[in-house]
Amino acid sequence: MRPIIAANWKMNPTSKIEAKRIVVKLKESLVPIVGFDVMLFPPYPFLEFIYPIVRLTSMRLGAQNIHELDS
Repeated sequence: MRPIIAANWKMNPTSKIEAKRIVVKLKESLVPIVGFDVMLFPPYPFLEFIYPIVRLTSMRLGAQNIHELDS
């Protein structure tokens, strides 16, 4: 079993621009690490926006549950 690097974003970031910045940085820095599975768990509203960025990488995308608070 390979080690997992997982990023659970809780209720952050607050914008699509911030979310894209995070994913691009992770894509550049974590994906080349051999021997690890990289998993991202962004807030639900960003899933559709982030999927096209990670779909052609070895990163996996998961979802968090929805919370009634804004942040």
